[in-house]
Amino acid sequence: MNQSNLKKSGIFAVLIILYSLHALAAAPGDIPPTDLDIDSVDILDDCSATEQLSSDYYGELTAISIDTIDSTPSSEQAGTIFTIKATVTDEAQIQSVAARLYQNDTQVDAFYLYDNGQSGDGVAGDGIYANTWDSATMHEGHYDIKITAQNEYAQNITITKNDVLEILPQGICKPMKSSGSQDDKLDIVFVPCDYNAGEEDKFRTDALAHMNQLLGFSPFDEYPDSINVYRVEKLGSLSCYYSGRCVLASGSAARLLASECGDYDKIIVIADSNEWAGCAYLGGIAHASSRYPWITVHEFGHSFGSLADEYSYGSYGSSSQPNCDSSSSCPKWAGVQGTGCFPQCQYDNLYRPTYDSTMRSSYNQDFGPVNKGVLRGLLDGYN
Repeated sequence: MNQSNLKKSGIFAVLIILYSLHALAAAPGDIPPTDLDIDSVDILDDCSATEQLSSDYYGELTAISIDTIDSTPSSEQAGTIFTIKATVTDEAQIQSVAARLYQNDTQVDAFYLYDNGQSGDGVAGDGIYANTWDSATMHEGHYDIKITAQNEYAQNITITKNDVLEILPQGICKPMKSSGSQDDKLDIVFVPCDYNAGEEDKFRTDALAHMNQLLGFSPFDEYPDSINVYRVEKLGSLSCYYSGRCVLASGSAARLLASECGDYDKIIVIADSNEWAGCAYLGGIAHASSRYPWITVHEFGHSFGSLADEYSYGSYGSSSQPNCDSSSSCPKWAGVQGTGCFPQCQYDNLYRPTYDSTMRSSYNQDFGPVNKGVLRGLLDGYN
């Protein structure tokens, strides 16, 4: 074998070793590392020697392109789970994509991004690489993101985007679920009523139980990326009053507290009470006793969906709500599978679509097909 062939064989051997080691370190589709050593990403900083070897052996290669870098949400308080995304393209197979976060030119974290359909990246193989980042231990301020992508020939490209995300100062508005900008999400704010100062932990626990009950309920569980949830931790400033099984708070006071969370869409007032009580105006504020999270689901049906009660108030009347019909043949939901025409819906002379549902009995675990259709139609308006 002549010297030229020996040289090419040696180069090829080096490439195979580099490729094998890198594939073991960051094979696409692996479970994202939860405790990645920042230094382990340094191999992606400068592969100029490897690039030269690969070009010598394979000829000219197409450059990798990093088209977009973004964070969802773009700004939120510490403790928020951010999703970091980058769009990466190359004619060669992408071997790895890594993200590093900097504050004031100091690297604070590093992790791999994945295009496996399981890391907040969307559909596997679509060229969008992503991973989640827990900001619980981070300081407030702006963060820069540096993305480095490497292909199967050990070529790499690094792009830095400044001020991609911001950790906001701590305030009385606490994020519970962050899915993105308030501009196109359903933004729900939990407001405390009759809690005493110092009972933040109790309110936090109660709000979490009510949020999980609501978001785990169909059809809200079908739209996890369309909903933001917050709670206002200003206790002792709002009082509730009771009338029978109805609990209410001052609407103006509740709205003032909710405004701490910016441009909200809906308010849920949680009353610190063991009473079976709740209330909501159609399209307005929902109220529920802290002890019964499923009351929140029923009341939010009024507040968000403008759905009527499917029991009777013991009188006659009319209703324009989508789940009540004045005709005994119920043409409003004719042809909708799983429906009928059952007497009593808000009034004795109106009819409801199912024998029982969440809007008839708060502890019922199903809105029913008509109410779900109404709620889905509204939820479809959020991204």
